[in-house]
Amino acid sequence: MESKTFIWAVIVFILFPDLIFPEKGDNTVTLAFVGDVMLSRRVAQEAEHTGTPPWKNIQPSLEIFDYLIGNFEGAIGKPDNLDPTKNNPMCFSVSKELLLSWGISPFQAVILENNHSLDLGPEGKFETIQFFKSQGVETFTWEKSPNIFEVKGRKIAVIPINTIRNREELKEYRQKLELIPQKISLAQTLAELVVISVHWGYELRDWPCINMIESGRWFIDLGADMVVGHHPHVIIPPELYKNRPIFYSLGNFIFDQKYKTSKQGSIAACRIQRNRVSFKTHTVSTPFNSSF
Repeated sequence: MESKTFIWAVIVFILFPDLIFPEKGDNTVTLAFVGDVMLSRRVAQEAEHTGTPPWKNIQPSLEIFDYLIGNFEGAIGKPDNLDPTKNNPMCFSVSKELLLSWGISPFQAVILENNHSLDLGPEGKFETIQFFKSQGVETFTWEKSPNIFEVKGRKIAVIPINTIRNREELKEYRQKLELIPQKISLAQTLAELVVISVHWGYELRDWPCINMIESGRWFIDLGADMVVGHHPHVIIPPELYKNRPIFYSLGNFIFDQKYKTSKQGSIAACRIQRNRVSFKTHTVSTPFNSSF
């Protein structure tokens, strides 16, 4: 079976003004975030049937970025000890063997803070981290945030937080919110660019609720330079607040949902050149009869 085409639109639908940072050489850094990445269910079935990794057709286009970050929805391993709960009855597990058969991942890092990161429990999350590490892919978690990485001499911090119920208690989420100001303050001392990655909102709703708007602006008020959101599985148009972007939802990057709007996704790109940081988005589209 011939693999389906993953359409790369390369359409910039919004260009944000530059942020002014301290001068630091002329190396240009391009950083990008994609939306939800789910490699289980029909995505895995299609990949096995076609013998094609889900990202094969778009990987050459992704090489324009120095550092690509995806929101990984699921866990790596087998659901032998899965204990479904009413908060999260689905399990997005994918085997190590299948991932290894796909070869090199296009991601330099993945975010592991969402309502499926504990699909195989805390042990499964640890195994997921270990697998990605063995493949040279960084993992960004709440526990070790701010997650600091360096690209061409530029230090960037990512603080990921999940607001959607999984196997965690609600009180644990509230405790995390209380630590956000402290984490952003620490990130500002360690990095030049501070990014909040947040799993929030309502599935398939293509506008931000008041809590998303207030929280996104709160992150910026505290010192974040960029907010990247996911979970709705559809694109929510971004907002510019205090000259900084809030990407409310990037939609799906690799997923098997069949709704028309869930077949569209955004890539939030950040360009750091000398003392300026600018932002723009690219769009990606998945054919209706394919999962990638």
